[in-house]
Amino acid sequence: MSDGPGLLALSPLDHIPAKLFLPYILYFDTTDTQTALSTLQKGIDRLISELPWLAGDVVLYSVPDGPKNRMHIAPPRVPLSDVPMLKTKHFDGDADSHSHPIQSYLPLPTFIPASQQRPVLRFQANVFHSRIIVAMSFWHSVFDGTGAGVILEAVAECCKSTNEEITTSLAQTIAKTHDDLRKEVAKFPSKCVKRLDHSIELGTPVFDPNISTEQWNAMESALSSMVETKRYTFSSEKVAKVKDICTQLMPQLQSSKWISSNDVITATLAIC
Repeated sequence: MSDGPGLLALSPLDHIPAKLFLPYILYFDTTDTQTALSTLQKGIDRLISELPWLAGDVVLYSVPDGPKNRMHIAPPRVPLSDVPMLKTKHFDGDADSHSHPIQSYLPLPTFIPASQQRPVLRFQANVFHSRIIVAMSFWHSVFDGTGAGVILEAVAECCKSTNEEITTSLAQTIAKTHDDLRKEVAKFPSKCVKRLDHSIELGTPVFDPNISTEQWNAMESALSSMVETKRYTFSSEKVAKVKDICTQLMPQLQSSKWISSNDVITATLAIC
């Protein structure tokens, strides 16, 4: 689904989300951070070798006599091995991983103007004495939360399958299907009876390709001053225990046969 040489066109549906980088953050306790870093690097390298478009950049491209300023994924301008997919940041050995602002863990800021490079995604490994915090920042127009979760699953699979002889089925499935799926989604507008304008809901800044970093930072600062935030830390052992109990009760309630850890956390927050 390419409108230009080497370009992968994003679908009309991909243009609806806010033009932002969103993060996923994973915490890993480990006594051997060097081995963990090596495994992560090899896993990401394996993923990119199978899905090279993940190392690309999101650009605006106008088709002659066709759509204008449409987002596309452009291949990287340098060899894949030279693309900085993973950053490593070391923190003081005695530092508390919960005492730093979330933004310090992220490989990319929330907003990057269209005049600058906008990667599809990047990773950052934040290394503490006995913990690694892995953050993935992704361009929201390329993935929604579920899609980004699938990419993280593929990363995990590649980390386990660093041996070249072992197949990575999820990454291979994505490679075979993602282009056709975007083509299918691109056909949706022709089937719509009534089109809706969502720009009022999301606001002009997320659609304006000319907005600057300074303008965005000013708006983000103004909005954040009206929002109260608080960090909650859940015990992984307790979440797993609650999940197991719920899974045992599900058949008795004639409902779903399984429940995820995310379901447990979401329900807990809802109750609170």
